[in-house]
Amino acid sequence: MNLNVIATAVLIGLILMVVVTSPAMTLVLGACLVGVYWGVSRGIEYINDRTIAQFAAMNAQLKIALSVPARKAFNLAWSYPSLKGRYLERDLSISMKNKDMAGMSVPYTSMSIDALRHRGVTLEISSETLGSTLKKMIGKQDVLTGDIDFDRRFLIKTNNQKFIKDLLDEEIRDILKKEVFLKMGTLSLKDSELCYEEQIVVNTDNERRRMENILLVMYMLAKRMDYMRDGKIAK
Repeated sequence: MNLNVIATAVLIGLILMVVVTSPAMTLVLGACLVGVYWGVSRGIEYINDRTIAQFAAMNAQLKIALSVPARKAFNLAWSYPSLKGRYLERDLSISMKNKDMAGMSVPYTSMSIDALRHRGVTLEISSETLGSTLKKMIGKQDVLTGDIDFDRRFLIKTNNQKFIKDLLDEEIRDILKKEVFLKMGTLSLKDSELCYEEQIVVNTDNERRRMENILLVMYMLAKRMDYMRDGKIAK
């Protein structure tokens, strides 16, 4: 539920109690509602702190700018950290924001790094789903690399199959198969950036490590694009 809705419901509840209940009952129920409000705000603060800790752990290696928003007491708003700077000679950004989905505000984590501009080339890599598997069964296939295990795990959408087959070499495919689980996220090429976005809050060590592995693949893809531009093939 949207947190603004919770705050509004608490306020309406307090007003109704004053109108329809005795003073003693109003105090009791009012204290309960305030307790619920406080508990929700503390829960949000706890999750925010865990997320900040994981971003700080990522930055222990990246050593770029970590931004932590100011926090207010008894606030029901999510306040996400972000990382931005230059790492391994590429601009890097890792951030979180809430998006509206079916009337609910849900958190998304996004990562992006510089990549060579490939005009007109589209690329999306995501985990295989039941829906995409069924489409394959009726002949609507995505791009196949020839790596049976990889093709079973991942869905690739592109308008340039040769570019993608050159890009996804054996080393990158092996790391994706063994180390990276994209869940419901999508890795895409957007003009001159490689981007990854997923509906997730990074507040555990496992999720942070998974994001670090995805970031490693993004840097490998960007580097391989450099080789492809220069007419080389990375060994």
